[in-house]
Amino acid sequence: YGRVIDLIDFDKSLAEAIDAAGGGRLSYFVVEDIDVAKKVIDALKKAKAGRATFIPIKDVKAPDIRRGNKPLIIDMISYNPSYDAVMRYVFSNTVLASDFEEAKQLRESSMSRIVTLKGELFESSGIVTGGRSRASVAMSKAAEDVSAAMSSLKNEKEAVLNELRDLKERIAELRMEKAKLSAKEEEAQKNKEKAERARQLAKEVAVLEKSLQEKKHLYEKAKEELATLSSREEETLAKRKELEKIVVEKTASLASKQARAQALAEQRVSLERDVKKISAKKSSLTEQLNNLNNKERALRDKKMILSSSIVQAEEQLKERYKEVQGIMDNIKVIDNSIQTIGMEKAELDKNKSSIEKSIHNVELSLATTKERLSIIMADAPQEEMEELEEPTPKLESEMTELTMKISSMGDINFAASEAYEKINSDVGDVKDKIEKLNAEKKAVLDMINEIDKQKREAFLDAFKTLNDKFKEMFTYLEGFGEGELLLKNAENPDNAELYIVVKQDGKEVYLDALAGGEKTLVSLFFLYALNAVRPSPFYVFDEVDAALDKLNCERMVNFLKN
Repeated sequence: YGRVIDLIDFDKSLAEAIDAAGGGRLSYFVVEDIDVAKKVIDALKKAKAGRATFIPIKDVKAPDIRRGNKPLIIDMISYNPSYDAVMRYVFSNTVLASDFEEAKQLRESSMSRIVTLKGELFESSGIVTGGRSRASVAMSKAAEDVSAAMSSLKNEKEAVLNELRDLKERIAELRMEKAKLSAKEEEAQKNKEKAERARQLAKEVAVLEKSLQEKKHLYEKAKEELATLSSREEETLAKRKELEKIVVEKTASLASKQARAQALAEQRVSLERDVKKISAKKSSLTEQLNNLNNKERALRDKKMILSSSIVQAEEQLKERYKEVQGIMDNIKVIDNSIQTIGMEKAELDKNKSSIEKSIHNVELSLATTKERLSIIMADAPQEEMEELEEPTPKLESEMTELTMKISSMGDINFAASEAYEKINSDVGDVKDKIEKLNAEKKAVLDMINEIDKQKREAFLDAFKTLNDKFKEMFTYLEGFGEGELLLKNAENPDNAELYIVVKQDGKEVYLDALAGGEKTLVSLFFLYALNAVRPSPFYVFDEVDAALDKLNCERMVNFLKN
């Protein structure tokens, strides 16, 4: 039957909207059934003429049209009712909006597919397509219609001019015939005069009279034919005037259409300039998008590096923590040693002070005794002095006691104070390192918390989008119920639990409570919801109908078709 674009009529102002809504499907070929499509495909293969896509009227499965308050693009075109399924497949429930802003407002209140008069397309998945295509099928058809109209007018003009030329030639021929008949009439008159002069020649007269009668008959006939020709000439002139009038009107119409074509050409030039500007802007936006993608990839790489760094930092932190724990244990041991040394030092200092005090007292006593002794020796006789030079038992006893005390103290460690100061300094350095490690640990933990927060927000956003698409899948299968994804412990996505709940006849049923066939269908809904959020190039299904009965098999087929 031809391409889809060749089977529809529409206002030229809707060309961009129809081109965006129909897309590549406008170039699909419409055939009666799959057998016809196979024959054409075989012919294309045999002729090596390329590829084509076909829409079999009897086999195409098109969605039902849901009309609301806003006009649908399918209602803006006219076509043969036999192509209704084809047009529903191509244009579906695409809503027509006047401009981008109205489409945005409609998009906020509806998940329908929306197209604007300028060709911006809002998919139900949230994707927005805009700009201007260099090869617009609908605009090409509009241009072809204008060219066809101009060609038809030119052909019509040529036909009128040719007919006018034929009429002029015919008039000239008729005039020549009229001149010939006039000449014949004059000749007949001359022959009549000769017959009157030669009456004596009866035979010749009779012949001439007979000839005259014939000539008269021819004359009358020619006269009648001349009258007929005159009448036809008048009719031809009248028709010529009418044709000239039509030519003038057609010429005026042609001039108007040429002016319109000129305006369309100027508009085309303007549109081409706009296309160039938009292409430049598109290139700029594409470059910006590439830059953003590069930044996104860089951020992802940075995120992976940070994640790896965080893992390494955690490992290092654990090792440092173990080292710090060992250092703390050593510090405790050192503190105990320092405390013990301090106590010993205090005891030694105390003993030292006591000994120094005792020595000082002894030295004072000794000095006093010596002074007293010198006085006594100065006054005493020589014999008594010799007796005093011998040490008394008491003094010997005190000296012995003091010597034993000094010996019991052992060697005094005069470097103990310096060792204490050094150990105290090392303890301070260790405490500084511990504080620095704690600060680094806090920074790493803050970074981990921030990344976890971003991960949680990204996860919840993705989950909300997935849940919306999962709910939408149930709308493609009437009478199956409603579905929803539930997330328990959502504040901790790493340990969250995902549940699938199906609402049938007012009752909520978890996935585990469904029958085997219903589980398969709900699983298909979940897979298609995932594909709608993040499309995959293709899916391979292996015996998905193994657990389905006849009813659920029909449900699965209807879902896949929709």
